[in-house]
Amino acid sequence: MKTHIVLTLLALPLLLSAAPPPSAIDQKATALEAQLNKALDSSPQAAKVMLELVDLYYQEGRVFGLVRVGERFAKAQASHPRHPEVMLRLLDGLEAMARRDDFITASREYLSRYPDSAGAIGVVQRLGDALVRKRKPLEAASSYRALWLHKPVAANRIAGQRASELYATTGNSRVRVRSAEMAESLLDKLPGGEFTLRAGLRAVHEYRHVSRWVESNAVIQKMLKKGGLPLTRIIRRELYRLSAENYIAQSQWANAVAALKQARGQGDSWQLHERQIYAMYQAAMKAAQIEPEVRAFARKFPNERVRWVNYHHIGRAYAREGDPLRAARAVVPALAHAG
Repeated sequence: MKTHIVLTLLALPLLLSAAPPPSAIDQKATALEAQLNKALDSSPQAAKVMLELVDLYYQEGRVFGLVRVGERFAKAQASHPRHPEVMLRLLDGLEAMARRDDFITASREYLSRYPDSAGAIGVVQRLGDALVRKRKPLEAASSYRALWLHKPVAANRIAGQRASELYATTGNSRVRVRSAEMAESLLDKLPGGEFTLRAGLRAVHEYRHVSRWVESNAVIQKMLKKGGLPLTRIIRRELYRLSAENYIAQSQWANAVAALKQARGQGDSWQLHERQIYAMYQAAMKAAQIEPEVRAFARKFPNERVRWVNYHHIGRAYAREGDPLRAARAVVPALAHAG
C-alpha cells in the first residue's frame, strides 16, 4: 500500500505537466471575466464586457457561463439596446439547464417588457409548455391570452388558439367560457380563412358547452356574414342546425323552425325535417300548417318509421284547437304502425 502511494506521488508531477494548456477560448474568457470583476455591473464598460462574454459563451455552448453572465446583464443593464437579445439567450440557457422555475420567471419578465417584440410569440409558447409540464394549464392559458389580447394580430394567432384550447380543459364553467371568448376574438380579429373558420366553430361549440345559447347564436351569425370563410354547404347546414338547437334550448320554437328550414335549404335529411315538424308543433302552429309538412315528409322519406310519429303532431295540434274529431282522423294512418 505504501509503495503504491509513493509511486502515485512521484508520478503526479508528470501527470500535471502532461495536462493540455488552456485553449484560446478559455484564455479569452478568463481575461474578460477578470475585466468584468474590475467594473460595476451597471457601467458601460461592464456592459461591453458582459456582451462579449454572453456572445462567447453562447457560441461555444458554455451554458453555465451564459446563464451566470446573462443574469447579471439582464438585472443591471435593463435599458441597454441589446437587453431583449440577451434575455432570449438567457432563456435558452435556463431551458438547457432545466431550471424551469427560473425559466418561467424570466419568460414572464420578457413578455412584460417586450410584448410587441417578434420574439414574444416564441417565448409565450415555451412558457406555456413549461407551465403545462408543471400541471398549471390555466396559468399557461392566461399567459397566451394576455399576449393575444395585447396584440391580436395574425402573428400571434397561435397564442389565442392555445389559450382557447387550454381553457377548454377545465370543468369550471365560469373559467371554461373564456375558451369560447378567445375563439370568438380570433374570429373577430383575423381575416377569413381556414384557421378563422375553425376558431368560429370552436366558439360556437364552447358557448354551447356552457349553455350560453345566445352567445353561440351570435357567433353563428358572425360566421355567416363574415367574408372569406370557406363555408361549404355542409358547414352552413350544420351552423343553421346548431342555431335551431340553441333556439330550442331557449324554447324559441318559431325561430327554431326558421333555422331548420334554412338548414334543410343547404341539404335536406329526414332528421332535419322531423325536427322541424316537432318544432312547428311546439311553436303552437296550426294543424293546417303542420299537416302539409307531415305529408311531404312521408312522400320524401317513405322508408323512415319516424314518419308515423309525425301524424301524432297533427292530431295533437287539432286537439289543441278544440277539434277532437279531426284529431282522431289525423292519427288513423299511424295506428297500424304503433308499437
